Amino acid sequence: ASEIEKGNIIIINQYKELFDMYTFFKQQAGRKRKFRDIKTKGKDFTKSWNQGIKAGRESFYFEQAAYFAFFGLLEHLLVLLLAFRDFNPKSDALKRFIFLKWSEKYKRIFDLSDKQFNEYYIFLTNLSRQNRNLYAHGKFSKDNSSVLVYLAGTGLICAKPSNFNGGEDTPLFRWLGGSGESFQKLDNFLQLIKEHSQYKVPMQIICGGLNPDFSPKERRRYGELMRSGDASEFVEHTNDLIDRQQNMDW
Repeated sequence: ASEIEKGNIIIINQYKELFDMYTFFKQQAGRKRKFRDIKTKGKDFTKSWNQGIKAGRESFYFEQAAYFAFFGLLEHLLVLLLAFRDFNPKSDALKRFIFLKWSEKYKRIFDLSDKQFNEYYIFLTNLSRQNRNLYAHGKFSKDNSSVLVYLAGTGLICAKPSNFNGGEDTPLFRWLGGSGESFQKLDNFLQLIKEHSQYKVPMQIICGGLNPDFSPKERRRYGELMRSGDASEFVEHTNDLIDRQQNMDW
């Protein structure tokens, strides 16, 4: 069996880069959203309205980029966390796991019997369908909203009935930029993982910049750290050793 099949591998930790990318697009969307709200309240209504519409559109573009960045971050994080979740190289097949859908990875890493993780699973599934998947597939949706049909005596109409309830999920609201509430939920989700008793130590290691080692020896070490409830000294010591190696400082 190859070393990958044995689990003797290290995954390069790119959590910080992906998190920073998500944060950048999220913050840009927030700045445009504030500009949109200010401009639509200006004295020169026509000018303010046009500037507000432009800011809303740009906010929407940044929001979509932020959603793509977040799901990229999520998929990467789920792979890193596998090293801490009773990884079995024979049954988990790491190469196969990496290319599973995010939802399948999520169910392997998080226990859906936990109310909080189940609620976030539902939220992320809906968010993915409404935003990420739609724009990842050329803005063709499964609800027929991108299809027109001929109706005798009327002409062309959308195959999906329009939604005029004024909610955030309406096409018009999304086109003008959302409220930013989804990002708060995404941030709360990441904070939950960092604080949860089962994931606190793994997240200390991951956020500390260390590359998760899937070898049996290191996984036993991870188990000891998780039972102790803290990996801060381990992270600091390991990073110090890495710095010394890179600087040849012995």
